[in-house]
Amino acid sequence: MISLHINALNRVIYLKGKLTFEWKDDKPTDRLLSVDIIANCADGELKIVLPARKSLLEEIERHYKFGDIISLDDDLDVDDILVSITKDRKLSVKVFADFREGFFK
Repeated sequence: MISLHINALNRVIYLKGKLTFEWKDDKPTDRLLSVDIIANCADGELKIVLPARKSLLEEIERHYKFGDIISLDDDLDVDDILVSITKDRKLSVKVFADFREGFFK
């Protein structure tokens, strides 16, 4: 049985940040789609999808180090959460959000 404890999503562990680019003809383009944070929660790995700003990844990497805690309630304005089951029966969680105004100042 696959389960997800929503309250476990409140505080997640930062693993890494990365840029996601649009793909065309099986090749990445220069068009940035999003800045993603890969994090770990009690039920496994999740992705926090943030707006497409290259400077945002630099700010994230200055603020967070591997293993730091991210509080979705305190640090982010969450727009939506997408939970799905992959073909290999793993849980996929994407949190669509942006950092609160002034967070990195």
